[in-house]
Amino acid sequence: MEPIISRRYDEDVPTKATTKRRPPPQSEEEFELLVVDVARVRLGNPSLARFGRRGQAQDGVDGFDPIATEGQGVVWQATLKEQGVETKLVNDLALMDAKLAYQPGRFVLALGIERDVKIQLAAAELSARRLKEGKCAVEVWFWEDLYDVVISNESLHQKFYPDDAQPARGPALRLHWATVEDRKPKGRRGGAETEEDEAPPVAVVDAEVLELPVVSVSLDDLKRTLLSEISECEQLRRDEKASRFRSDLAKYQERCERFLAGVADEETFREWYVREHWKLHARRFSLRVENDGTAPATGIHARVEAPRWLKFFADNPETEGPLFPRRPHFLLDRMNSMDRLFFTPELAIGMPIELTRPSLRMPFRESEARLDGDDLDVTVVSLSHQHQLDLPDHFSALAMPVSPGVRSVDYEVFSIEGLDWVKAAISVRVIAHEKRFDYDYRIRDALGLDVIMRKL
Repeated sequence: MEPIISRRYDEDVPTKATTKRRPPPQSEEEFELLVVDVARVRLGNPSLARFGRRGQAQDGVDGFDPIATEGQGVVWQATLKEQGVETKLVNDLALMDAKLAYQPGRFVLALGIERDVKIQLAAAELSARRLKEGKCAVEVWFWEDLYDVVISNESLHQKFYPDDAQPARGPALRLHWATVEDRKPKGRRGGAETEEDEAPPVAVVDAEVLELPVVSVSLDDLKRTLLSEISECEQLRRDEKASRFRSDLAKYQERCERFLAGVADEETFREWYVREHWKLHARRFSLRVENDGTAPATGIHARVEAPRWLKFFADNPETEGPLFPRRPHFLLDRMNSMDRLFFTPELAIGMPIELTRPSLRMPFRESEARLDGDDLDVTVVSLSHQHQLDLPDHFSALAMPVSPGVRSVDYEVFSIEGLDWVKAAISVRVIAHEKRFDYDYRIRDALGLDVIMRKL
């Protein structure tokens, strides 16, 4: 009875002649793995599977079609033996006939040796006799047959012989950081602060690594510093030498207490860190999509997942909320009336900067980048092989308080040709910023009592 085979090997799977044929695997286990993959390709049947495992009773077969019906499908036996092959074939057929619960349509003997006329004739005689008896046919695959399938199939070639396999024909997509042109003007136009004045500086991208500065500060640091300041204020207000500054000390103490109440846990601390540091420590960047493959890609979608230590912005963040209480310079304030030059938290609260969301520039109508929550989404209609596309959309990144070093940022990329998401990563180098925010400056020093006493 003829087995069900959807397509013939000699019609659908081209072979590739070679004068440098690799030898077969040295282990029976690896050879069996190669045979089952070749059988799936050669017979056009992905359902084929190995039968049990080495050491178990396998009824004369190493692999079979688990969904085949009586008289159909294929079973096979794989061996690296070079001697006694005809005897092994007869014994395996006898064991299969006695033990297997059904009669397949074909029995294949896969050999790791070169083509041999004696084995071919013996298999042909067995096959003819068995067909007359209503049993399955017999076929022999020699190493040449197996090897030609492996090197003619790109996936199998890459799997078993990656060193000499041809480059993958599919697209190979990667994501890179890209710099943006710094158009920030030298000064203010007409004395007014422009939107470009508010933009963070451009990022440095060194060897495909984005560099971001970071300030080493924690919630505990803030609490410890301000609790110490509050204690200093209470002591100074009882000091006769500081009597003329009691009103300023009370206001400053109130600002410290209000700040502590507004920044009480890790989430509010992170929100404060963004408000306080984005303009000085955030960096503007863009993205580049690259196709290293040898085939074009279409329907590309990439998604950059921001880890907790990294924050992305499409525009300036909201400024509402408590800022770190600035210490007043009491002596200068009194002598020069410079109160109006200091931007205090009282002025910041209730005066949010009006934000304008820039529209995404899409000159090719083939690319788009957008911020989706904390993650970046990128879509590209198509990208030729061995080409790259610099996205016109700009974003800003801010490193949250974290120890310096090179860190990894995960992303996923998808194209229609790939049929699945591919995971990869790009790198960020976090650098300790030299101009660290002055959290340790004490109110007693700002008071300048020693200077006042000397002038008196």
